[in-house]
Amino acid sequence: LAAEGHTGKSTLAAAFAQAGYRVLSEDVSCLRTDSAPAVVPGPSLLRLRPDVTPHLTIPGSRLLRRSPSRVTLALDPERRGSCDPVPLRAVLLLEASANGFARERIAAAEGIRRLWPLAFHVPIDRWRARCFTQLAHVASEVPIFTFARPLRLKELRATVEYLVS
Repeated sequence: LAAEGHTGKSTLAAAFAQAGYRVLSEDVSCLRTDSAPAVVPGPSLLRLRPDVTPHLTIPGSRLLRRSPSRVTLALDPERRGSCDPVPLRAVLLLEASANGFARERIAAAEGIRRLWPLAFHVPIDRWRARCFTQLAHVASEVPIFTFARPLRLKELRATVEYLVS
């Protein structure tokens, strides 16, 4: 799942955790591209807005920190898994929808254009070129979709069910 900030990535990740799925990463993902693209699982944390947390119950999680803007939860150690890379099967670019769900596969070139602003950039030309080459590799190996969904808490369960199906 990829998107700019404030688009519901963390809330959707928490909804997956609530439904019993493993969360690989909440905010930043590391991709391995040396062979088949894979996601390296990140810290087993969720950082949620305080107004979202009353609507989600994440089994086995514990409160680590509360600030005015975020509640940080540690996920259940039994459900964390290892740090072994997990094959990347698809990239979903999250978008808001007024109602209902829509998923559409996009061309690799469009995927690169949409993912480039989300990639980590070191301000050194050779590193930027390397990042772009790796992103192009991912886009050539993995299908990229837009995924529009309602940004309403009451739609979270349906969103998870839609994506799982």
